[in-house]
Amino acid sequence: MAGIKTITSRQWLRWLPVLSYLWLVGTLVVGGAMYPGYSHWGQYMSELGANGAPHQLWVNYLGFIPTEVLLLLFLQQVLLHAPGAQVGAQQGYGVRLGIGLLGIYALLLIAASIWTCDFECRPVQGASFSHGLHITLGTFAYLAGLAGVLVLALASRRWPGGFMLMCSGVITVILVFGLLMNLNPQLPAVGAMQRLMESLLYLWFILLGYQLSRMPQRGL
Repeated sequence: MAGIKTITSRQWLRWLPVLSYLWLVGTLVVGGAMYPGYSHWGQYMSELGANGAPHQLWVNYLGFIPTEVLLLLFLQQVLLHAPGAQVGAQQGYGVRLGIGLLGIYALLLIAASIWTCDFECRPVQGASFSHGLHITLGTFAYLAGLAGVLVLALASRRWPGGFMLMCSGVITVILVFGLLMNLNPQLPAVGAMQRLMESLLYLWFILLGYQLSRMPQRGL
């Protein structure tokens, strides 16, 4: 129809990470509101989708998994537009490796939403196979995500205006890794720490999309 503007591929670079983050926030807000006594400050996000949680299925399949699908769609756009990301481009191995690691991060989180933790996601004797797998998947997801941000941030130094993206990426990795190493379930603010980790990562994803959307089209 006349007068209706379509969103271009480069505009999706800006919108997809924002949509993914808002979907995650919406899932946490709505899921938390429907979980009696749930504390965003002191409980893991995964507890909303744990075995035995009040709304386990919809939190995982309508909340957490679509969040990561949106992130994967964003990474597809990054692969299309990031300088050096195209197959055969010179000096593009770091870019492709970084995108690939971030893709693994999102896929592992999808898997962690299928193999969920036991009720309240706390370490207990006699935990189910799903619980153990969930913890393993989540741990490796964060490690892959941090490696992906670091590799892609370092590779972005060759891009126009990439110095800020590189510096912010390195700082993000340092902060999130520090939080991850101190993410103890006994801490009273463990939920707030995990949400801060996710927010820092998404802040960098949003900055990445914004920077790429502003770059002129480059022939490779």
